[in-house]
Amino acid sequence: MKARLANLLLLVLVLTTGSCRAREPLLIIADGRSQYQIVIPDKAGPHERKAASVLQQYLQRMSGVTLAVVAEKSYQGQTGIFIGKTEHGPGGIVARLRHDGFCIVTGTKDVFIRGASGKGSLYGVYAFLEAYLGCRKYAGGEPAVVPAKKTVSVPAGIEDLQNPQFVYRQTYYPASEDEEYLDWHKLHRFEDLWGLWGHSFFKIIPPEAHFPNHPEYFSLIQGKRRPVQLCLSNEGVFQLTVAYLREAIAAHPDAIYWSLSPNDEPLYCTCAACSRADAEEGGPQGSLIRFVNRVAKVFPEQKFTTLAYGHTARPPAKTRPAPNVYVFLSSIDAYRSQPLAEEPSAAAFRKNLEGWSALTDRLFIWDYTTQFTNYLTPFPVYMNTAADIRFLATKNVAGVFLHGSEHTYSD
Repeated sequence: MKARLANLLLLVLVLTTGSCRAREPLLIIADGRSQYQIVIPDKAGPHERKAASVLQQYLQRMSGVTLAVVAEKSYQGQTGIFIGKTEHGPGGIVARLRHDGFCIVTGTKDVFIRGASGKGSLYGVYAFLEAYLGCRKYAGGEPAVVPAKKTVSVPAGIEDLQNPQFVYRQTYYPASEDEEYLDWHKLHRFEDLWGLWGHSFFKIIPPEAHFPNHPEYFSLIQGKRRPVQLCLSNEGVFQLTVAYLREAIAAHPDAIYWSLSPNDEPLYCTCAACSRADAEEGGPQGSLIRFVNRVAKVFPEQKFTTLAYGHTARPPAKTRPAPNVYVFLSSIDAYRSQPLAEEPSAAAFRKNLEGWSALTDRLFIWDYTTQFTNYLTPFPVYMNTAADIRFLATKNVAGVFLHGSEHTYSD
């Protein structure tokens, strides 16, 4: 019995000692020295190269030590911080990554920061700096806070996987002008994504160039053609739109989205053809979505957005948005003293949200988080924003645009 007990105690001691060793932290920099290199793929993309450079710079600011950045084919060290899609990998966790997502994995000696696509690897580096090295980026236009450390270590056994809930994420405030602030907090800027943004009809077909000779391209309102909106049933409007997009897409091949959206006016075309489509679809959203779908079919490799806003806010009765069409639903009519899920004045928005989300999983939300008549007036939305975003995540929403004070300071 005593022999068995002694053997059992010895086994426990061995297992405990082995476990402790496995959990010893990784010393990236020890008393001002390092054996680590930052390793990137042999054919690293621009975001992977930037991610490695960012990590190198912050470790230098933190410790005074500059780690070399090397291509994987040149790596001959014993320890490495592997950035991006290197041949050295973090294992099966990679299969769970989605666009813009990343994982941070540490073994007994190596660190892996890998993104799926997009800016995933860069987001992973900023998350690594904040979560494991104590850096902070509190505000746009302000430098990051970097602790001074002669010894830099991270825990072994990290398996940190993060995928974005939304494919598009923007808070439109002055901080949007600080590119590092956006990347640090995994946010977007529409100028970087859209080849054509917002209310776009007259950017495509400007009335000063076309109305004098082709009034039929424009909206029929109370029996008269007026340059307020476009006539979406007119063949010339369709052909001009296609021609405009061919040229614009060729000039901006990296743009991800193209807006095909009415002007910021409550009026719309009431010609016979537009009215017939609207009657079949339950409102002027009908002629709009049919027009956008028709254009989108010509460019199947591109992504188009349009506005469910004002007179086009309700979902159509018959027509679904095409697979490459994203709908921006606006919350403009809702008061903001309560979360959107509870606010009585948001009832119409919630109904439209349910209707659109039943038709498509490519639904963006255009939300409002400032007082446009006076940006310095306190706007009672901040305590509700997290709840609103969680609510939208349950409703098949793919992206969120929080429209703040743009480039102007506000409360």
